[in-house]
Amino acid sequence: MWFTFEQALRRKCEQNPDLSLLLSQWEYDRRLVSDALQTVLRYFPHYSRHDASHSNTILVQVARMLGPARIDALSATDLWLLLEAAYQHDIGMVVTDEKVRSWWSTPGFKDFLSQLSDNPDPELRQASTLFDGRSPPEGLARDWPIEVSRILTLTIAEYARRQHASNAAQIIMDPVRTIGLHSPRTHLIPMRLFRLLGKICAHHGRSFEDTMLLPSEEAGLGTDDAHPRFVACMLRLGDLLDLDNGRFCPVMSRSFGTLPASSLAHYEKHASINHFQVSTTRIEVEAECGSYESYEVTDQWLEWLRAELKNQMAQWSEVAPSRDFGALPSLGKVQAHIKGYLTLEPGRRPRFEVDREQILTLVRGANIYANHFSCIRELLQNAVDATILRVWADRWSSKSSEELSKLTPASLREVLKEFPIRVGFERVPSDEASQTGRWRVFIEDKGTGISLNDVRYIQRIGASSKNPDRQRMVREMPEWMRPSGIFGIGLQSAFLFTDKVMLRSRHHATQEAIEVTLQNGQGNSMDGLSIRRLEGAEARIPVGTRVEFHLELARIPSQLGFNELIQFSEAREAFDPVTGLDFPHEIEFTKEIVRKFSEACACPITIAGAPNQTLVTGNLFDKAAFDPETNLEITLEVSPHDDTQIRFYYRGAPLSTLTHRSNYRFLNIRCNIHDGRASDFLLINREQLTEEGAQVIHRKLQRTVKKFLPSHVGELRSKSPESSELEAASLSSKLLALGPEVTKEEWRRFRLRVRDGKQMPLDELLSKERVDLIHPIGYSSSGPTLIFRRGESQAEIQMGNDYWWLNYMLPDFFDHHGYHGQRATGRYVFSRRREDAGVSKEGLHSILLELDTSNPFLLASHRPSMPCPEEYQALQYISGELDELFGRLAPWYRPRMVCPFVSRDRQITLPNIDKLVQWTAQNAAGERKSEIEIARALWDFIRETDELMAEEWKERKAYDLQRVKYELSRWLD
Repeated sequence: MWFTFEQALRRKCEQNPDLSLLLSQWEYDRRLVSDALQTVLRYFPHYSRHDASHSNTILVQVARMLGPARIDALSATDLWLLLEAAYQHDIGMVVTDEKVRSWWSTPGFKDFLSQLSDNPDPELRQASTLFDGRSPPEGLARDWPIEVSRILTLTIAEYARRQHASNAAQIIMDPVRTIGLHSPRTHLIPMRLFRLLGKICAHHGRSFEDTMLLPSEEAGLGTDDAHPRFVACMLRLGDLLDLDNGRFCPVMSRSFGTLPASSLAHYEKHASINHFQVSTTRIEVEAECGSYESYEVTDQWLEWLRAELKNQMAQWSEVAPSRDFGALPSLGKVQAHIKGYLTLEPGRRPRFEVDREQILTLVRGANIYANHFSCIRELLQNAVDATILRVWADRWSSKSSEELSKLTPASLREVLKEFPIRVGFERVPSDEASQTGRWRVFIEDKGTGISLNDVRYIQRIGASSKNPDRQRMVREMPEWMRPSGIFGIGLQSAFLFTDKVMLRSRHHATQEAIEVTLQNGQGNSMDGLSIRRLEGAEARIPVGTRVEFHLELARIPSQLGFNELIQFSEAREAFDPVTGLDFPHEIEFTKEIVRKFSEACACPITIAGAPNQTLVTGNLFDKAAFDPETNLEITLEVSPHDDTQIRFYYRGAPLSTLTHRSNYRFLNIRCNIHDGRASDFLLINREQLTEEGAQVIHRKLQRTVKKFLPSHVGELRSKSPESSELEAASLSSKLLALGPEVTKEEWRRFRLRVRDGKQMPLDELLSKERVDLIHPIGYSSSGPTLIFRRGESQAEIQMGNDYWWLNYMLPDFFDHHGYHGQRATGRYVFSRRREDAGVSKEGLHSILLELDTSNPFLLASHRPSMPCPEEYQALQYISGELDELFGRLAPWYRPRMVCPFVSRDRQITLPNIDKLVQWTAQNAAGERKSEIEIARALWDFIRETDELMAEEWKERKAYDLQRVKYELSRWLD
């Protein structure tokens, strides 16, 4: 149909010879461009035809819409522009070898490769890893060169397709230099018209709104007028109307091989057209698709057609070359159907979709994070990553390759001393009667800050990996320096424990200052996101980001684990459970997470206060050796034992409290992994290596240790091991790893080490009626003694020196198995008979001697609980979760009471006695007791204990019995 427009152009030129240059240019270009378009198949063999046949079909459909009369009404320049645009709009798909080679090293192409990792086409996803410079062609078949060639073709085609419209404009301006096309460019036809032609071609791939920015009217050749906006709109409609079958070349498809799924869907799209009508009055298209894939593609294409036609009709007065030009065809039935399947929504196949709130619920429920505060690491890691990126952008990105090769992780840590991260915990006033307290938590960094463009990626879970600006910066960095990567659920992990997060940030490059508030919306809504530009005094903030959120926390914990209590001495100092005051254990636990994170973190971390307090002095890897070949940083420490371990860190973040057994005897190893992406080595919680990741890292570690071990040989030889068997099968470490919830069956599996080198199954202890554990008085090289009794017979065994096991785990073992315990000086008694194991005077005296020792069970608070003597049953409370609130004297004995005596700064006191009476009444065990009964029993116990401990406490007694009696007087009178 090109000849319809060419004939009209020829008639115009015959009427005005000055316009004949347009006809001559067209006749050259029709032949030259047709030949050039044949090369599109080089990188697009899996596409539909984009040759002269496609160009002619566009002209056919435009001719059907306009009709002969309106074609004759067009100016010569409009006819020439329409003919040229139909043929040259896809000239940008002609890709030269020179162009491909120039693309390969550009940041834009590297961004594109990175983005392919999320492409729905599996072959393009494979290209992302195959061509990013990291991975060799592993996992491909024996004919992998052919597969690589195929994937390369798909990759170049996808990249070229995305910019072919804009490339067409460049080629039209200089066809010889760009692709070697010798289309004449002389002063006889103004370059302005070629530039206009380039813009028309470029706009076939842009939005309708952009197309409307083209000039409505422009001076053509000679006295002729041109209408670029009209020509561009006709090109866009004609391109969309090339729908009939026959677009794919079967020979070329066969030579390429199996069509990708996306190409197959388009092939079926053209084959599915059942009814197609284009005329001056009406456009109708009906398609019947045989698969969901072709249905989605076809419906999307028809939606583009519907939208384009509606847009042009709505603004036709601004598009048409003249007011009396006539109207566009009306929109008839333009619809796709699917045969043999059902749909739930028009144009979409049924599919599973992910609800944002459900993701967070699943993450919370699946315990991906060890506890709901451990995801504070996500926010800390964001701060560290942003800070490292800023150091790179501002300090090191301009360095030469030689200068960069001399840098190490230690160099980075030295620079990062200027960029500390600040973490703050502040109380917020709240209702004192409430069971919860409110805290404000913030994390401030001096990193890159957040731009408006960055917010686009923050709002979507896991979308930061798609941020091209960030990824471009990361690719330029040395492997060892790169941030930890995108993993987990990032900033949105905060919604596991709060409903609102506020960010204030100044971007290091743009200097824009913004405030972003993210609030947990209803369902999957994003109405919880707001952005505000900071101005005036508010905008005077430093470069970096402050993340702030509030926490609603229990004032008093329901339970506390042993490991969580070790670091809480400051909070325990003022905590007495019977008063109902706060014990902010969750804040203390969060501080502990921050402290552990800071031990090997590249950035120093401070806790906000007056003055700021650096959590850790120095870094675990300050004296480490770095291997640039493996990107591992290690420390080697000589140990006198052969049961040594390896602790792993990933780019400064501790991986797990669990350690890996070392294959190197007498060497404890710390290994900081500065290699790969987090997803290459770690589980989603960032706390442990994956099985595959561990294998890779251990192989690298072997090479690194071998390289640096000689420098440690002298130190190793100077320290002979005390015993090759010490700690090798430490029962205590196994039990600690299992924790307090170990079952009775699991206890039975362990063996107890005795002095003669033998081992005794714990199961054997359960056959005894009574077991006495006797400790030697004073220093002794021999360990404690176990005396077993059954009936009249008894046996005696000398134990080893595993004091943790003997003092704490063994009593707990008997408690689990129905024994009753009693303690006296230097002796524990565990018996099946209660009368053998009551709390005697001697036992009570022994227990109270530990009131201010370093007993690790005196941790939850300075107020301890203790075994309750039988004569003071009124003081018993309900054991279980309440035990966790108190320090525990003789923790394995039941029943229990709250000890009225408290040791603080080596002074024995009797604080809050009235509160203790009320608390015991509220939490009494068994039959409910009145406050009067409890107060009388408590007064009797205090007087008896005062007498029992008179000698030991005479220098430390800081209480007055008369004052205590006065406090209890309202119950005693």
